[in-house]
Formats: sequence, C-alpha cells, structure tokens
Amino acid sequence: MGVYERDRKSRLDGVKGALPDQSKNIDARLQAHTIFISRILSQQLKDIDAGVPLTKKIAPRDLSGHQKQELRWALEQVSNVPDLLGVPAGVC
Repeated sequence: MGVYERDRKSRLDGVKGALPDQSKNIDARLQAHTIFISRILSQQLKDIDAGVPLTKKIAPRDLSGHQKQELRWALEQVSNVPDLLGVPAGVC
C-alpha cells in the first residue's frame, strides 16, 4: 500500500485513499482516537490539579455516563482493527 505519513490522521487518510471501501471504518478509528486523547488529556489535567504523576490511565469512575458510553464505543473500534486490516483476530 505504501502509506508513509507520520501523523495518525494523515496515515489513515492515506489508507482511506488506498481502501475507499474501508472509509467508514477508518473514520470510526479516527473518531475513537480523538475520544481516547480527549479522555487522557482531561484525566491528566485533573491529575495535575491533584499533584498526581501523569500517566495515560483514565479513571472510569470519574466519567459521566455519556463519557463512559463514548469510551466503550471507542474501545470497540480498536477491537475491530483486524477486520480493517483483513487479518484474522489475534494476529495483530
């Protein structure tokens, strides 16, 4: 396929160009990535205020119902990556 872009969005846009039938799935992965980054950054801001060392961990107990639902959806998108790549589950 030969996609050599460095940032995630540009790489996935390159894949969309090569695999137009996967465009909807790729867009879902991009949206999931945005959700992950948003939740991680929000958690890190809370951790800074609390004087807690920064990590990439998210405290689900601190999320609203909507945020938890969004996070569950985003996690489902990650589990579908083998489908996008056309490889059997467990190989990635």
